[in-house]
Amino acid sequence: MNTREKRSHDPRKLKLAEAGILFVLILGVVIAVGVNMASRQDETAPATVAEVIETTLPAETPPAAEIKPAAEVAVQVETPPEPVYVPPASSGEIYRDGESAYHAGSYDEAADIFAIYVEREPGNAWGHYMNGLSLWKAGALEDAELSLRAALDLAPDHTKSLVNLARVLLAQDRPEDALPVIAAADALLPDDGQVKRMTGRVLHNLGRTEKAMAAYRAALGVDIDDVWALNNLGLLLIESDRCDEAVAPLARAVGLASGTAVFQNNLGMALERSGHAGQAAEAYAAALAADAAYAKAEVSLARVETVAAAQPDAAPVDLLVVAAAFTVTPAQTEVVAVDVETEPEFAIAEIEQ
Repeated sequence: MNTREKRSHDPRKLKLAEAGILFVLILGVVIAVGVNMASRQDETAPATVAEVIETTLPAETPPAAEIKPAAEVAVQVETPPEPVYVPPASSGEIYRDGESAYHAGSYDEAADIFAIYVEREPGNAWGHYMNGLSLWKAGALEDAELSLRAALDLAPDHTKSLVNLARVLLAQDRPEDALPVIAAADALLPDDGQVKRMTGRVLHNLGRTEKAMAAYRAALGVDIDDVWALNNLGLLLIESDRCDEAVAPLARAVGLASGTAVFQNNLGMALERSGHAGQAAEAYAAALAADAAYAKAEVSLARVETVAAAQPDAAPVDLLVVAAAFTVTPAQTEVVAVDVETEPEFAIAEIEQ
């Protein structure tokens, strides 16, 4: 019997076997690829929600140094500036020329330029206002009053015109007319230090001493370093024969503006009248150093030098200490309502222009 013939296979069976083997190989490759892809997905996919937060939070949260506690965050409220009329281009150039002349101290020229501007822009309150300021500085007080009143006719709430009209009226020795004007400004700006100071000046001229002191202190309640309010309060205290009290505000004014002759002179007066002739001599000398033509300081210095030589100060005032310690209390800054009844005028010396 032929052995080779016994071991031969049916061709159909052989093809089926080969197909089976090929299927097994392909299946193995597919499974291997699937396992590999699954392992890669396991490496990139987040395992938990915590892992997601941990990876994204630092990128979304600003550094600790940039985070401020709520208590430290301050909200700034910026006061809007007063509206300024913007004229046509040609008139605007004239306005700027007038401003340049004014700031250069050429007040006559500025007044002439603003007069032209007002002719072209009669409805602009700022033109009348600047014309009034220029006329005032040029010494034309009556014309300055007319211009400032024209500005107020156009804009009754123009506080700058009110304040400077009060100044012009004081320059004409008309404090009784200035009182309702500055009262109107105070109604519009009840917390303005400059208005409080001008109120003090008007009351000072009217001889209402206690109300004037309260107004000056109210101005200092707004700004403790308002040098003119310090000077004016000190002067009023001297005139009220309270020279010991006058030393502190005047010493503070001098500390802030030592080169102002009038402050030094008034400090010298307070020191002299409170028994400190030697220190008064130093203050008068400082006034002359600031202004060699200051005749009052020259006369006063000659007077106190003799006294100081004969009797040196027993207990000098530490001016730095009293100046630093000077303050005003809320009760002192409370201004009694200003009425408009006329009282006798009160002469003032050494007051700001």
